Amino acid sequence: MHSIPSSVFGRVLRPWAFPAAVVLLGAAGFPAAGPARAEVDWRGGNQLEYALEREGGREVLEDWFDLEWSSGDLAAAIRYEIFQPHEISPDSVRQGLSFKSLSYSGRIVSITAGNFYALWGRGLALRAYEDRGVRRDSNLEGVRVDLVEGPAELSLLSGRALDQNGKRTDLLHGLDANVEPLGFLRLGLSYLSNRAPHRPGTRTHELATWRAQLTTGPLDLYAESGTRSGLQGFCPNARRDGRGVYLAGSLSAGPVGLSVEHKDYKGFQFLQSDCTTEYNLPPALIREHAFTLLNRHPYVLDANDERGTHVEMVASPGALGDFVIALGKTENQAGRFLFQETYLQWEKMTGSGQVLGAADIVKRPDQHELTIVGEAKIWFREAMSGKVQVQHQHVEGQPAGGYDVIGAYDDDLVLLEFSPDMDLTLALVGEWTNKSETQRSTDERTRWLHAILTHNIGAAHYLSVMYGTRQAGFICAGGVCRYEPEFDGLEVKLFSTF
Repeated sequence: MHSIPSSVFGRVLRPWAFPAAVVLLGAAGFPAAGPARAEVDWRGGNQLEYALEREGGREVLEDWFDLEWSSGDLAAAIRYEIFQPHEISPDSVRQGLSFKSLSYSGRIVSITAGNFYALWGRGLALRAYEDRGVRRDSNLEGVRVDLVEGPAELSLLSGRALDQNGKRTDLLHGLDANVEPLGFLRLGLSYLSNRAPHRPGTRTHELATWRAQLTTGPLDLYAESGTRSGLQGFCPNARRDGRGVYLAGSLSAGPVGLSVEHKDYKGFQFLQSDCTTEYNLPPALIREHAFTLLNRHPYVLDANDERGTHVEMVASPGALGDFVIALGKTENQAGRFLFQETYLQWEKMTGSGQVLGAADIVKRPDQHELTIVGEAKIWFREAMSGKVQVQHQHVEGQPAGGYDVIGAYDDDLVLLEFSPDMDLTLALVGEWTNKSETQRSTDERTRWLHAILTHNIGAAHYLSVMYGTRQAGFICAGGVCRYEPEFDGLEVKLFSTF
């Protein structure tokens, strides 16, 4: 598979040409001014999270307030954030408008000025997105123009993203084009260039990708490939050039569905000049689990040096229940094994309940993990239910350089849950480990217990209150993880929409 050289796109889009393109496209798309009236619509939401530790009295307050307004072809959005302090940065205390945008959406042309998100392809070229679970917000601040005419789509953007220091310095220009020449075939390409201002001697950092998707009946095939160049002058010891390939296919036949994915990334992390903050995020091909212990030891994507394959089959053979079989393996470009997972799950509805069983085997160079999950849920009446969930994980260290520095230990988790109605849930979560003193950090516990109350307040508010102790762990999404330290105290979350 060959990638289109980024120099081809460089001749199409240059920084000096972008402002002129915006003006011309905007003039072509805006209708003549007139006395038209449109109904005004607005909506908003707020996410509040507060935590108070029992010992020491340390507090964390995080709040996101979003408001969107629209009238006809015009729209605006703002977000006000408060961190006093931020959960993942205890010394960070700040507040203010973090997101603000104005946009126009016409029949052919749409223009956004201010902050915006963008996903080009499957993320090999650009993934500017927000995920509050992992505390990631990579929005761009600038201008974006989108054109749609028949089977063709074109996007142009210019903007700055926050770096690791919370500043917007590097300037990113981009072009993305898609066309559907046939009803079952979609083709696309992307080009991006990034330059750090006031950094003499640096070359423009460029990335270009192309993609194709074929969809016909139960079959879906997708291919995306790209090249990256010009990192010298940005980051010490970084690769000058890189490449990335992602292939995916899925097929459904009656009660059986099969999906296959393949990744091959070499020097493909598209970075800002801080050498840490990336613009792109290719698919990680790591299965995301809903069970706590299965996320305890996550694998983090390395878009600079890995390749691998993930295969998953889902089957629903009637009365036997639903089955999931997933196999995945990742290695580096030199062929060194990095990660392997085998996951099996069975789930079945009964006359008054539901049962689930799962087994997960993970192998890494330094340790192996075996996790068993069992869950049973019963409905006492239409709106009243109870659930019991048990998770057991055995970790076995593997010799690395002749030494096993991890050893062996077990983690166990039990969840008891009761819902008297559809809007209220009470849960008790207990967890314990048999780690030895040398396997634990200085002040790490061996037992944890906390209670959780969740309540839907009307149709617009969701309240969650947790009190007790919770073991440290990771929250992951799409190959990005956030470490959540051990906690002992009160945690309150309130989600509201209006």
